[in-house]
Amino acid sequence: MKKIILMLVPMLFMTTSIFAQWDIEEGFEGETFPPTDWTVINNNGGSEWLQMTSATYAHTGEKLTYCMRESSSGNPNDDWLITPQVSVQSGDSLIFWARGWSGLYDESFNVKLSTTGNAVADFTVTLGTGTISSNVYAEFEYDLSSYNGQDVYLAIQYVSVFEFALLVDDVSVGQDEPAIINVNLKVFLEGPFNETDMNTNLNPDDIPLSQPYNIAPWNYAGTESVVSIPNANVVDWVLVELRDTTEAQYAIGSTIIARQAAFILNDGSIVGMDGSSILSFNSSIIHQLFAVIWHRNHLGILSANALSGLGNVYIYDFTTGADKAYGINAQKYLSIGIYGMISGDVDASGFIDQDDKSIYWEPSAGTTGYKNSDLNLNTEVDNIDKDDFWVPNLGSESHVPE
Repeated sequence: MKKIILMLVPMLFMTTSIFAQWDIEEGFEGETFPPTDWTVINNNGGSEWLQMTSATYAHTGEKLTYCMRESSSGNPNDDWLITPQVSVQSGDSLIFWARGWSGLYDESFNVKLSTTGNAVADFTVTLGTGTISSNVYAEFEYDLSSYNGQDVYLAIQYVSVFEFALLVDDVSVGQDEPAIINVNLKVFLEGPFNETDMNTNLNPDDIPLSQPYNIAPWNYAGTESVVSIPNANVVDWVLVELRDTTEAQYAIGSTIIARQAAFILNDGSIVGMDGSSILSFNSSIIHQLFAVIWHRNHLGILSANALSGLGNVYIYDFTTGADKAYGINAQKYLSIGIYGMISGDVDASGFIDQDDKSIYWEPSAGTTGYKNSDLNLNTEVDNIDKDDFWVPNLGSESHVPE
């Protein structure tokens, strides 16, 4: 069926949110009309909104509401179908389906909003106007985001001038709950890699209990934290970013749909705060799903291919080939058949250059703890970090599109 979108709704996807819902889902299938808390106003003394029982004319089910033209030529309709009061959340929309009685008439209507009451004079806001000339249902959608946090009434005002009839069904106010995406990712970090898996020297005393990516350049505002490091296999924190696009080369920053801080385990698994579960995101995918992995002193990587999905679980293993990360030499050979993220980006600039050594590593040399200059994550900033990681990787850069 034809879909008419009268106002586009920009969507912001976050890793955590209050699940949205449909505050109104009315198909007019009840025994009484108007439904509870709905209001019908006949503002010109003639025809008014009524209920019809007909599976032939209903969009779904067996019932709908409709309003006939006024009986005399030249007398316009002024008939109001008004919703109950609803509290608007960010991302909410008004959606309904409408059609004409036949395809021979131009049925016109206004969509109105009131922030005060449900009398005709209260509807001072016009969300849009519409005309439909078809006897096939079309979907009409109106963005309510500008009224986030406000209590409103919504109305469909039939305003045709001696046409025939407007049919309306399946009125909804709210939004869908975001889809749940489960992501199973595996990646190795060069710094702590030991030919088989990764060392866990930072665990438990030096790994912070709250995610460390709330500073530049990541500026991630997530609240991921734990009371204690969940198990002995945790290596460090990483930041996972999901991007929705058609190909890796187009996975620029504007395609980000979700971010989440997570733990990376010694076997390369990326897990949630319990130390074992794969990551879940409240997001929807339009095109294909790509994953970016950020680490505080390794070059960020982007999946070269879209994640493979089975149901709502998406899988990607960066470790099995250099070509699993987008770009030339985006990962480093670590051991036979194993590749990983490149260590040495102390300032997280996306480049391993002289600044990483002179501005960041040199002032930290000889110190211990959770330091970005500790390139092998063994709690010590020493010459091993410089000679074994910064020197051989000098000149390398991240290939994650900006």
